[in-house]
Amino acid sequence: MITITDKQTGKPSKIVSEIFQDSEAALSLKFTKIETGHYVYYFNYPVLFQIEQEGSGTIIESELLDIYAAGSSISLAKSELSFQFEHTYRRLNELNDNQLSPRLLSAKQYLNFIIKSVVAK
Repeated sequence: MITITDKQTGKPSKIVSEIFQDSEAALSLKFTKIETGHYVYYFNYPVLFQIEQEGSGTIIESELLDIYAAGSSISLAKSELSFQFEHTYRRLNELNDNQLSPRLLSAKQYLNFIIKSVVAK
């Protein structure tokens, strides 16, 4: 949950989801890299992932990349996102383009476009 704080009083005044109630509005996280247990994936530019509260849990997703991660907290959802990102990157790049559906081929091309480098830890 993200809150907006009044600068003078320091008290929370609004929750972002209270301000943006349009069905087209979405909260997002911006990543310049994603770290996993063994690698760091650096991006050419920041990549946005949509974040949603679902019940008492958190979902982080990128429809473009076909990546979805859930957790009981934001930190657990981020951890799952790292796992899902690495799994998707490796799996899509293991397969030939002709083995992928048009949607997954687009995800593979976009992944390879946004990743500047992959560095082993």
